[in-house]
Amino acid sequence: DYKALVCVFLHGGNDSFNTVLGTSESDWRAYTATRNQLPAPLALSNVLPLQRSDASQPSLALHPMLSALVPLYNTQKRLAIVANVGPLIGPLSKASYA
Repeated sequence: DYKALVCVFLHGGNDSFNTVLGTSESDWRAYTATRNQLPAPLALSNVLPLQRSDASQPSLALHPMLSALVPLYNTQKRLAIVANVGPLIGPLSKASYA
């Protein structure tokens, strides 16, 4: 029952908008609209859908090069998507957050 949180720090850039993709009609329109230059947008038929446990959650997919991660999320339930994570600019209290 060992659990670990694995954090990957990249010395460079990750195109997160091309890694985890929203696949609803409005999300896909926004994605393709921003990809009018290089890198070109992915085709919706090429991305790897993630199975959401709750229909109220946004529909997501992974970049085709991340196929090894799909079973970890869909089947084994050993992967989670944690968005908007990064260093704070300054101290944050629970009260100021609320």
